[in-house]
Amino acid sequence: MKKCGKPAPHKALLLLSIIDLIERGVITNCRVPLSDDLVRQFKRNTSALLGESKLFQPVANYPYYHMKSEPFWQLVANPSCQIDKISNYSLPNIRANIAYARIDEELFNLLQNPNVRAKLRVTLITKYLDNQPTLADNLPLILFTFSTLASLVA
Repeated sequence: MKKCGKPAPHKALLLLSIIDLIERGVITNCRVPLSDDLVRQFKRNTSALLGESKLFQPVANYPYYHMKSEPFWQLVANPSCQIDKISNYSLPNIRANIAYARIDEELFNLLQNPNVRAKLRVTLITKYLDNQPTLADNLPLILFTFSTLASLVA
C-alpha cells in the first residue's frame, strides 16, 4: 500500500518488532502470537522510527492480519474460527480468531543469526522508513541504530 507515493511502513514495523523479540528470546520458535510483547515492541518501533507520521498511524493488528499475503507468513485460526471470514481487524477480534502466525522455518532459522538480523533491519528501514515525512525528526536515533548495526556486522 502507498499513500502520497510513500510505501506503507506497517509490515516493516511488524517485521522489525518480530526481529527484536527473536533477538531478546521472547519469540523462540516459528509461532508468532499477537502478544502484548509484540504490540508493545511495535509501538516502540513506530515511535522511534516513524515518529508522528502525517500519513500513517500504524497499529500492530492490521499488518499482523494482512501479512497473510506474504509467502513466509501463515495465520493459524483458533478452533472453530475461519480466517477468511474475519472482517473486523481490531486487536480483540484478531486475538479471538487467530491463535498465532507461523513464519517460514527457514526464515526463523536465518533470524537466529545476528548478522542476518542486522542486515534485514537495515534493509527494512532503508526501503520502508527512510522516506517517511517525519523520519528527519529521528535522524540521531537512526544514525545511532545504523552505527550499532554496522559494529555487529563488522
